[in-house]
Amino acid sequence: TVTDSDGFQVLPKEDLLSNQPSESAVVYIFPVVSSVSAFTCYESISKGFHSAVQAASQNKWIPVDGGQLIGDIILPAINGPVLGTIGLLFATLVSTTIGNLYQRQMSISNNIVREVDDLRRLGYLLQSLPEPYKSEAQRELKYFVNTIFEAARDKSLSEDTYRNVTLAPMFLLLNRVSADVERKDTLIVSGNILGEGYELIRRINDQRTNIAVLLRPAFPKLHYVNLLALASCICLVFLIETDRDLMFFLAGFQLRLLWSILIGIFAMMASVIHDLENPFSGSYNVISSTDTELEILRDYVSRPWED
Repeated sequence: TVTDSDGFQVLPKEDLLSNQPSESAVVYIFPVVSSVSAFTCYESISKGFHSAVQAASQNKWIPVDGGQLIGDIILPAINGPVLGTIGLLFATLVSTTIGNLYQRQMSISNNIVREVDDLRRLGYLLQSLPEPYKSEAQRELKYFVNTIFEAARDKSLSEDTYRNVTLAPMFLLLNRVSADVERKDTLIVSGNILGEGYELIRRINDQRTNIAVLLRPAFPKLHYVNLLALASCICLVFLIETDRDLMFFLAGFQLRLLWSILIGIFAMMASVIHDLENPFSGSYNVISSTDTELEILRDYVSRPWED
């Protein structure tokens, strides 16, 4: 580990995204593995479901037509109100979930970009302070930026991070500068630095508050339980419609293929939702869209401030 003169860890520029491929790979691998497993296990699942239905219904007879008549009788009820209602509710919840999570990602990214821009402006402003305030301001800003940078690298940015790491020391520093009667008139003449500094800190705090709120769970656990229940119902309907010996005998491969596609789609949807639930990791991470701004800011606060 390399540290600079102030004791801060020096991070290579590629560190922000160096750990991203492992999470991103899961999004692609999980649906494929699920589909292959579903294709392989479909026969066992189908036979197990058939046995469970026979035991639950307590039928003492065996259909001689391979279940064709039973399927024709129950098919209108399944394809009518049952599957239609389940499909509508499932599509609505999935659309709402992915749409809201993606919009949250965009809002977090926009707030981070604005926060980084205001931090850079605050640095330019504080660079005009006289000594020893300028050196202290640089140390405080450098600590603040490096803390956020390291948390982003370790994917530990959270609501607590944004609430606990604040610009309070910078605010107190400006208070001390304003109380310095000997330098106050000079600072006002040089462009009302204190007023602009207070305004920038207020804006940065507002952006950080917005990010902290956005990092809260977007949906309760019950929401995802409902999604899982609806997906399970769709799988159950598929097993009911295909619970025919004749159909499995004549089109066993096609049924395996359809079952694997169905499970693969659900796995892909779950992977996307899981990815969107974690703003700072995976394929949809907000760091990938803000790493350039963070790098520029980190380089700026790490360089010596010249007069």
